[in-house]
Amino acid sequence: MKRAVLFCLFWYGLLFPASFAQVDATLLAQARSWEESSDWASAAACYEHYLSEHPSGETDACWHYAHCLRMLYEYRQAESMYLRVWRQDSIHYPDALFHLAMVRKNNAGYDEAERLFARYLLMDNMSRDTMLLQRAKMEVRACAWARESLRHPEPCSLERLPKKVNSPYSESNPRTEGDSLLYFTSLQPVTQSGQGASLGGYYASRIYAARITSDGIRTVHPLPARINHPKYHNGNICFNADRTRLYMTRSPVEKSAAGNTEIWTAELVDGKWQKPYRLEEPVNMPGTVSTQPCVVEEGGVEVLYFVSNREGGAGGLDLWYALRGEDGQFSSAVNLGRTVNTHGNEMTPFYDALSHKLYFSSDGYPGMGGYDVYVVEGGLNQWASAPKNLGFPFNSPANDVYFVCSDNGGRGYFASNRRSETALTDAVCCNDLYFFEKNTDTVVVRTDTVRPPQPVARATESSRKALSMLPLTLYFHNDEPDPKCESDTTSSDYHSTLALYLALRSKYMDAYSEGLHGADADSAREQIRRFFADSLEHGYRRLRAFFALLREDLESGSRVSLIIEGHASPLHSDQYNMHLSSRRIYSLWNSLLEYEGGVFVPYIASGQLRMERDPKGRRQAKPYVSDNPHDQRNSVYSVAAALERRIQIVGYVSEPGDVVPAANSGAHHPSGGTPQKGQGTSRGQVE
Repeated sequence: MKRAVLFCLFWYGLLFPASFAQVDATLLAQARSWEESSDWASAAACYEHYLSEHPSGETDACWHYAHCLRMLYEYRQAESMYLRVWRQDSIHYPDALFHLAMVRKNNAGYDEAERLFARYLLMDNMSRDTMLLQRAKMEVRACAWARESLRHPEPCSLERLPKKVNSPYSESNPRTEGDSLLYFTSLQPVTQSGQGASLGGYYASRIYAARITSDGIRTVHPLPARINHPKYHNGNICFNADRTRLYMTRSPVEKSAAGNTEIWTAELVDGKWQKPYRLEEPVNMPGTVSTQPCVVEEGGVEVLYFVSNREGGAGGLDLWYALRGEDGQFSSAVNLGRTVNTHGNEMTPFYDALSHKLYFSSDGYPGMGGYDVYVVEGGLNQWASAPKNLGFPFNSPANDVYFVCSDNGGRGYFASNRRSETALTDAVCCNDLYFFEKNTDTVVVRTDTVRPPQPVARATESSRKALSMLPLTLYFHNDEPDPKCESDTTSSDYHSTLALYLALRSKYMDAYSEGLHGADADSAREQIRRFFADSLEHGYRRLRAFFALLREDLESGSRVSLIIEGHASPLHSDQYNMHLSSRRIYSLWNSLLEYEGGVFVPYIASGQLRMERDPKGRRQAKPYVSDNPHDQRNSVYSVAAALERRIQIVGYVSEPGDVVPAANSGAHHPSGGTPQKGQGTSRGQVE
């Protein structure tokens, strides 16, 4: 805040020739303007200077100064100022007692905070804030819970990262690449020449990369200017599953973050990151904040979780998601729902796809401090239960955010502004990064649930292009093909199955929006519309392009093996869904037989083209997807359920061979006959 104080003194000096009354009025007006634009540091500097000139202090100026200090996490100073307001005028500022209790809590004074919250609830003052009254009831319980959490900490080792990473300023947004690379965001002072802090400089956030070895963190360097644009605050980096696309947040350094913070993305081409570009609507919306992206892949679709204060939320900042189509466009943003979002603020989402758990920070639940870290099992906007507080030492009396983990939550990083020896002052204004590792006797073994792309032994241009399209995902309507059938095979092909599915578009839109109204109904219908366009129709176009590349590869003499996984939603029994998953794989086999009048038949008959089937049934269905047959809106017609009903081409092995394809008229199945629909072996291979 020092730079803001100096600037305020300079600006105040320019006004000196005017009358003191005019100067005071103008100074307070400027402070209020900065406060309204959330420039807490500049506003606090002006209030501080004003109060230094008026030792008795106007209560209103003290009130606003206390608010700015609290927003800057200057909890000790804020506590002193709220106490001053309360003592000067508790009649007109009854809520000062609530905020005094909150900053006492942030300073780890749980006993005193609990007494102050209880006293606030017993006040006979009708001008108290109704929302704060409800919050005070929750905070009484929270203080008792926090004391208990301190007495029973979670078993874990915690380590503040070294000064190579944690500067005297603020670090956040840890993201790992394996065990050897840590990305993070750092907000530090820069000058117009870029050489450290000085009067006339400013603060800006940049993204850094730290190289980790067995000896610890070795090197730390900022990402290139293509990513860290000097005219923006750059931060909140994350990557898609195969690390070919990054997402980040940008906001102009010369504007307030409110309404000017947006999500950007960049593509990796030939090993180099291209110039980032801003995501269009509906991810970034005019006049709102869109920030803190987290990207995961669910059922072959890229899901973008992010934070926004747009309309339709539960409170201030809410968690939202949008689905990325194959054309790169995103569906309408969907709120994660009231199970997750509160009247307060939710932020810094991290989704662990292995455990199907969402970690996030919130100030709207009973907790230890300001923002605590919570975890909830589920996905999209379907959740198994209420979020759970991670407890101490993950959470503290201060703010704990940006939790990320691996090994099913066994180790990871988070950011916290708990008191630190690296801070410039005793204030808890600035975040540091921490590494944690849970202490447990249980050995966590991680296994990948998606088969990695298979190697190409002799890479033709066609095989390289085909491999780059994996995984290729195709979707099915509920219990298709051949409903209520116990067979592993089918005579249906994927083309006819898809045609029946597409004919149900309107029914899906009506069923998924049933019971909703206004914007919620419109959003539900838009989600279905985008799923049909981006996942069903575009997926089939990709399949046709894949078949063309496969044909070219076979014509060059290559032996090709395809590995196909089949999946089902959690409706029906395990055994039934294994049969259903197998039938879905066979529908693709039948499409291969019929493609372009049977051009693949001779390659199949000669063994040059083989397909290995891997039916998974419901084993990998997300636990948050409904299995209630009486709740068809969620178990059949929701996007979450639709994403489970799929097959995926996950492997493509192309090997050199001198096979001479048989003529169409003389082709025979290896088992003795011409290949027929639905034929296959019991060993898991379709030949």
